Amino acid sequence: MQLNVSIDGIEFGTSIRDVVVPPELRVKRPSGVKAFDQGLGGEGMTPSMVTLFTGEAGAGKTTLLMEVAAAYSERGYNVVFNTAEESAYQLRMTYDRLQLKGAPLIGQISRCPDLLEQCDYIRERDPTKPFILIQDSLQVLDDGKFKNGRVTCATAERSLEQITNWTKARMPGVPDEVAFANSIVIGQVNKSGKMAGSAKLMHMIDARMHMSVEKDEKSEWFDCRKIFTPKNRFGGAGMLSFMRMGNRGLTLVGQVSSDLTG
Repeated sequence: MQLNVSIDGIEFGTSIRDVVVPPELRVKRPSGVKAFDQGLGGEGMTPSMVTLFTGEAGAGKTTLLMEVAAAYSERGYNVVFNTAEESAYQLRMTYDRLQLKGAPLIGQISRCPDLLEQCDYIRERDPTKPFILIQDSLQVLDDGKFKNGRVTCATAERSLEQITNWTKARMPGVPDEVAFANSIVIGQVNKSGKMAGSAKLMHMIDARMHMSVEKDEKSEWFDCRKIFTPKNRFGGAGMLSFMRMGNRGLTLVGQVSSDLTG
């Protein structure tokens, strides 16, 4: 793992009082999707933030993040929903079923360096809009290490490393307020519900959100979708949201906060 943590140019041994945080990193980017925004401390994402969004199969990850993508698009963001999990036709049918208003851009690129290159092209083409990448999913990406496209157990790590370094880097030639992107990366879980892949993945991200289904028939939240945030470097963690799945997507029905702080 080789995250570029020195991209801000701060020299080793600098007093923390001499570090000037760019104003654009002190803002928040809310989506308007309450369960998502509340899960990240109440105000949405901070520019340069990388969020790993895991969840059980069938929990509704794509549904929720399509709602988030459309919400940000409606607010004037450039959002790319890149997938190798579903076809463009499937995404369009999900979009139609949810009757969404904002129209995110879509992509179907599996080679990570090519994906980030295309994202930069869109950012340069329209340099006045904040940019958000939503990747579905991490496990289908090819980091480009092998010319034949061979995938190893470390491929996901290298791909997330590339996305993280790209998200943290200031893009030159664009206004300060849009110089940092955001990335939301969907991650798969194994049969036991634990995150698939190396524990190193957790050290590369700023926040992790997990989506599951309440299976306890005695619970008042039975069959609800649960979204829990166990990690958030840019705000409070520990928010648990409950959502009902309907024909037009997910509806927030309850929230519980804990004393976790990240």
